[in-house]
Amino acid sequence: MRNKARLQGIYAQVADAFAAGKSGSELSQLMWQQVNVLLIDLWQEKAPVASECVDLVTVGGSGRGELSPHSDWDLWFLVPEVCPAEVEQELQGFLLALWDMGAKIGHAVRSVSETMAHINEDWASATAATESRLLFGSGEIYSQLQTKLEIFFKKQRKAFVEAKLLEVETRHARTEGTAFWMEPDIKEGKGGLRDVQAVFWMAKVWYGYDDIEGLVAAGAISESERDSLLNAQDFLWRCRAGLHLEMKRASDRLGYEQQAILAQKMGYQAVSHRPAVDAFMKDYFRHVGRIARVSGMLFMHFQEQLNPQWFSFERSIGDGFTLEGKRLGIEGDHVFKDEPLRLLRIFIEAQKGQRHLSSQALRQVRADVLLIDDAFRANPLAHRLFLQILRGKRNVHWTLKEMNDTGVLGRFIPEFRDVVGLGQFNQYHAFTVDEHTIRAVGEARNFLHSDRTMRLPLAHDVSYKINRPELLYIALIFHDIAKGLPGNHSKVGAVMARDFCQRIGLDEDATDLVSWLVKEHLMMAVKSQRFDLSDPEVIRAFAERVGSQNRLQYLLLLTVADIAAVGPNVWNDWKGSLLSELFRL
Repeated sequence: MRNKARLQGIYAQVADAFAAGKSGSELSQLMWQQVNVLLIDLWQEKAPVASECVDLVTVGGSGRGELSPHSDWDLWFLVPEVCPAEVEQELQGFLLALWDMGAKIGHAVRSVSETMAHINEDWASATAATESRLLFGSGEIYSQLQTKLEIFFKKQRKAFVEAKLLEVETRHARTEGTAFWMEPDIKEGKGGLRDVQAVFWMAKVWYGYDDIEGLVAAGAISESERDSLLNAQDFLWRCRAGLHLEMKRASDRLGYEQQAILAQKMGYQAVSHRPAVDAFMKDYFRHVGRIARVSGMLFMHFQEQLNPQWFSFERSIGDGFTLEGKRLGIEGDHVFKDEPLRLLRIFIEAQKGQRHLSSQALRQVRADVLLIDDAFRANPLAHRLFLQILRGKRNVHWTLKEMNDTGVLGRFIPEFRDVVGLGQFNQYHAFTVDEHTIRAVGEARNFLHSDRTMRLPLAHDVSYKINRPELLYIALIFHDIAKGLPGNHSKVGAVMARDFCQRIGLDEDATDLVSWLVKEHLMMAVKSQRFDLSDPEVIRAFAERVGSQNRLQYLLLLTVADIAAVGPNVWNDWKGSLLSELFRL
């Protein structure tokens, strides 16, 4: 009971520090330091013989020097080849005392040779070894292990980094490659704490760096990117500490209820028509977006290090751009300053041949995005370039996603900036407004590709009947753009869409169509699902409101794309059959 009370006292100290506004790093350090003192005291008390011959080593968060209130405590007991008889019993007594106090323990009892055998078979153990720390003991056995680990990682650094990159790819795939889920996982989601840890693991094994400063020195990231990464990590640490304290257990899923509670506890205030949780989650998504961007560039950097032959031949392709394999690069950091319109042209160039922007190009686009100013937005050449992107035969969805990630889309369409990272606090939408919007354009593009998931065969057929698909994409970009603003978001968004269309020089018919689609973007879903389609009056009223076959075709495509982009498993055959029935009546 004494030890359990002591652990509760540690939680209380962290809770007080959280309430006092301490940073995430201060909270994780406080927890780590107090747990270390507790472990050392208990180890000496419960294992007097073992403490003389066993090296007690911490790994995981304990080894990194960062712990959240209810994180696991991961321990390695490094034992000599021959142990005194009392050691096994003392280890059991020590672990039992930890379990009795309510701590969640991960542990392994191995000699150096057994540890190395396990590391050779298991990348997770190898990863843990990169961040081990001697907590108590003479250090003799631990030193032997470190010597062998140094040899191991020199031989296996390529295989290790390849394994970590595959692990990142697999983990990101579980969340469909996005950081912008409405109920995110602070640790395992894209842009979460695990991405920061993965960067450090790779850097330590590949370069031998113990901290992020080495990556700056190597030119892998800039000082501003380092600061963004560390600030974002600190914010997530604070969120995670608050979540653990609130849930009184290890929990990393930030559900709707917990979001509202954390917003209040972290001092966020309602502003005008927006509740406090809006501001909190916008900050949250801003930080995970930064982690996703910076870590993404670093993952790309390590891929380049692993496969230098892919990027060894660089050739100029004109207009300040270069090609390294399928990576689109730039000729220097002056490229966009010399000609700001290249901030759009680079994406047109990237649409060709499924090219991806190099890490240098991505970094420079983000650095120079403020060149997109009022004069840029008023330039007819910029308007034509943007429409050219939307009219592209390939990679329109990917291009808009990259433009959003780099900030180009929000600079070119200032109205869009307000919905970047904007939450949708209901059980229906799985993503933030901007993520949902870009996905909706992707769904609309899929109508044209028979090798993609076919949501509705009718939509596939209709997509070949519309003459100007770029108008559909503009309507999708604007259909939810007024969410978070006062008033009916469909009506307000229609006005904003009209203004944008006039701004970029679209003709009156096109402008009317886009504005109408935004205003009426919910109509077809509501009519098909909530009204009796056998009632002639319902069909007559719907037909009058639509007015033409052309509008009906665009509205069907927008509706299917909108529903399918809401979240996993939202689209179903029942909704498709109702939309098909309404379309044909």
